[in-house]
Amino acid sequence: MSTASEQGNRPSPVTCSVCGASLPDGASKCEQCGASHGQHNRCPFCRSVAEPVPHPRLRYACPACGAPRIRVQAKDFRPSDALQAHLAKARSASSSQTTWKVASAAAAAFGVLATLLLTGVIMIASPPSFAVLMAAVVTSLPFVFALLGWRNALRRSAELETELDASWLEAARTLAQTRETITASTLGEALGMDQESARHIASRLAASSEVSTDVTDSGELALSIRSPGRVRVAAAADASADPVELEAHSRDDRDQKAEA
Repeated sequence: MSTASEQGNRPSPVTCSVCGASLPDGASKCEQCGASHGQHNRCPFCRSVAEPVPHPRLRYACPACGAPRIRVQAKDFRPSDALQAHLAKARSASSSQTTWKVASAAAAAFGVLATLLLTGVIMIASPPSFAVLMAAVVTSLPFVFALLGWRNALRRSAELETELDASWLEAARTLAQTRETITASTLGEALGMDQESARHIASRLAASSEVSTDVTDSGELALSIRSPGRVRVAAAADASADPVELEAHSRDDRDQKAEA
């Protein structure tokens, strides 16, 4: 029989804030109502705790506000300022892309309507050729605006893809900073992506100068962020070396080059 002190030391059971059901240790979703839990599921824009859902343009989006999100399975993940900046730019590009598409479609529809009206007037009234020419020029202006709007929408679409790629790469870098080593498989599990996408992100991350690479026993590429402390220690060791010894080494190097 447990004493009162032992009962007081036991951690209180975690319950769902929505339905009140008990949650297993480490659970990020309630099995009874489906509500999401955990700071790794918190949206950086609306601050709601909700697991991101698949999106055709944004890859993953917040179900509450529709902003672009990174799907993270690792509960210790904390988004960096650079990641939030890339997501904010992606959100702005997505909003601008939608605005330009709507404006382009509206301008094209207005141009079609104006063309139909002009055709009807020509068939009924038979106006002079100069008047028809001027009316045709005015009627073509909505189509010109529609083309410009569509071009701006395509430009925003390219910017959106660039910022989304940068967001996922920054998420992988942030995750690698909290791990001693990380592979494509662990990266895919932590960010909830397929193995092909995880290998692509890992190869891009390996191209960074701050990342050191290695190969595991199974032949998989392992990544680790180089510690800046090692560089500072090495620099301090070089600075603390004997100046006379350094001068002697440099003199020997010059002599060897002269003999060569």
